[in-house]
Amino acid sequence: MIISQLIIQYDISQQDQDAFLINVAGRQRMLSQRIAKRTLYLQNEVNDKKHHESSLKKLQILVEEFEKTHHTLQFGKYPHRLKGKFSPAIDSLFDKTIPFFQVIKKICLQIIQSPSKGNIDNAVKILEANELSFLSNMEALLNALVADSQQKLNRLKWIELSLALVAFLVLLMEFFFIISPLIKNLSLTNHSLQASNSFLAEINQELKAIFDSTHVAIMRLDLKGQFVHFNKGAEKMLGYRAEEVIGKHTPALIHLQEEIEVYNQALSKSLNKHLDGFEALRYEARLPISPPRQWTYLRKDGSTLPVQLSTSSIKDEQGNLIGYLGVATDISELMQARISLLESKQNLEILANKLARQNEQLLSFAHITSHNLRSPVSNLNSLLFLYHDSQDEAEKQLLFSKFEIVIGHLTETLNELIETLKIQEDTEIKRDTIVFEELFSKIRETFAGTLLETKAEVSTDFSGLPQISYPKTYLESIFLNLFSNALKYRSPDRILLIEIKTHKAAGKEILRIRDNGLGIDLNKHGEKIFGLRKTFHQHAEAKGIGLFITKTQIEAMGGKIEIESQVDIGTTFTIVFNETT
Repeated sequence: MIISQLIIQYDISQQDQDAFLINVAGRQRMLSQRIAKRTLYLQNEVNDKKHHESSLKKLQILVEEFEKTHHTLQFGKYPHRLKGKFSPAIDSLFDKTIPFFQVIKKICLQIIQSPSKGNIDNAVKILEANELSFLSNMEALLNALVADSQQKLNRLKWIELSLALVAFLVLLMEFFFIISPLIKNLSLTNHSLQASNSFLAEINQELKAIFDSTHVAIMRLDLKGQFVHFNKGAEKMLGYRAEEVIGKHTPALIHLQEEIEVYNQALSKSLNKHLDGFEALRYEARLPISPPRQWTYLRKDGSTLPVQLSTSSIKDEQGNLIGYLGVATDISELMQARISLLESKQNLEILANKLARQNEQLLSFAHITSHNLRSPVSNLNSLLFLYHDSQDEAEKQLLFSKFEIVIGHLTETLNELIETLKIQEDTEIKRDTIVFEELFSKIRETFAGTLLETKAEVSTDFSGLPQISYPKTYLESIFLNLFSNALKYRSPDRILLIEIKTHKAAGKEILRIRDNGLGIDLNKHGEKIFGLRKTFHQHAEAKGIGLFITKTQIEAMGGKIEIESQVDIGTTFTIVFNETT
């Protein structure tokens, strides 16, 4: 009898501690919700200093209480409680809450220490990602504690009934000393459990309200993959009502089939086994740590949106898999921001290239201006000095005639420089679709007499790039200059051969003109080859203008020109029309 009474007293003590821990667990859930709400208040009050400071203090109090409650849950009502006091299942459920508790505590302390808007915004996102899992695990822990307590209560009732049957007479005599206090304690315990159950129901209602108030889509699936929960956020995001999908559809309704197939193939290859349908998603959800993954969702109206999906498995207190949870966030704005950032980067690169090219042209123009104007101006100064110093009228007339010659050369040089500036500035000149064969027919007719006279042989191949979008006047000028140079500087020792070919390589539009003429010593003249008034052969018509104008026109349109040449072998000009465009 004494042993039985001791067992009963022990069970009552356990019931009292269980009720206490159930209340503490319920309070811990409530505290996590209050913390989440307080961070949202902080996010909305970031510009209200007075309320912001008040909310920070309240958050600090909540976090301290949150930590104390967690400590109480871990060690029970008494400090000597150690892990293993409860069943392994309850200890396991408690252990699952620890990582989320630590994340919530850590992010709240970061807000308190540095309450910047960026930290608060980041904290809200992290809390949204972790609070749901924390609440779900706390719910499972509460259910396990209630079930464990109920088990103990049932055992206690069974012991009481057994003792009543075995020792009815003895208990009748001792009723006022033992049974009455026991009944009183049981009544108090039952009342405590009822209060806990009522509190749990209230928490569940709050949890549902939170699920439905968030903008993220929260979807729960059963083991068959069918929807069993579809919150308001999912309804707003995807356009379906909960009753349209729950118990009727799987995630195949909202996923792009081609994305699932591609992911299944990749995962099947990685695991070396075949996966069908949504087995890949279920595989990820079963992992201890499932990283968020980007998917494209399909709305009811047929439109699509990019989302970031986090998946996890749902288990009961025994650790048995009972379903899957998916939390999806619309990242349309984030994707658009990335696109805008890439476009801005590309525009900046184009602008930087254009600026670098213009700086290079400016330096080149400054050098050309200095080089080509210094000599005529110096010559004019010398003639002017001689003119003023001369006493002979005939000599003055001679000097004056030389004035006219030098001024004529200077005017011609200035006109050429002005033309160069016009080319460099006119980057928005109209482009036409030009067929190379048609354009070259016109060029060939222009030089028909020279071609007959020199018996030059010309071969063309425009099959690789039949046409191009380019300013017609520029392209005609380029062909005229390069083709006339090939004719002008031909070798007297052999028949002139000219090869013209266009093609496209790696997105670049290329023209190549090759001849077997006199050639140029690039070691000697390479740096001056495209300079203004630079000539490298004795020829009556040589002015050193053509190649300079050609290079200026090509670079003004975002292209480049290169030369390969050997003396007495020939020259090849290669033009890339769209080097920087």
